[in-house]
Amino acid sequence: HGGTVKGTDHIYLEVVSSQDEIKAYPLDHDMKPVPVLDVKLDGKMTIPRKNKSEVVKFSARADYFSAKIDSKSAHRYELDVTITHGGKAEKLKFSVEPQ
Repeated sequence: HGGTVKGTDHIYLEVVSSQDEIKAYPLDHDMKPVPVLDVKLDGKMTIPRKNKSEVVKFSARADYFSAKIDSKSAHRYELDVTITHGGKAEKLKFSVEPQ
C-alpha cells in the first residue's frame, strides 16, 4: 500500500498516513493480510514541540484499520501502536510524515 512496515515476532503492521487519516494494515510474515477481526489496535500520537500526546481511535474497515486524526499541519509525528493478535500484545513505534 506504499506505507511504512514494522513487525513484531508475530505480526507486521503497515501504516499509510495523510494529514487527516491513518490507515493500518495488519500483515502476516508472508506479507499477506490478517483479518482485522483477529486484531486489536490501540494508539497514540505525539507531535514534536507539543508536550502532549493524543489517543488515536482505530476502527475496523474491510481489510484495514482507519483513524481520523488532526496532525495540526505537522511535518512529522510519532505514532505508538499496541497491536494485539493471538492473545499477545506488542508495541510498535512509527515516525510518520503525512503525505
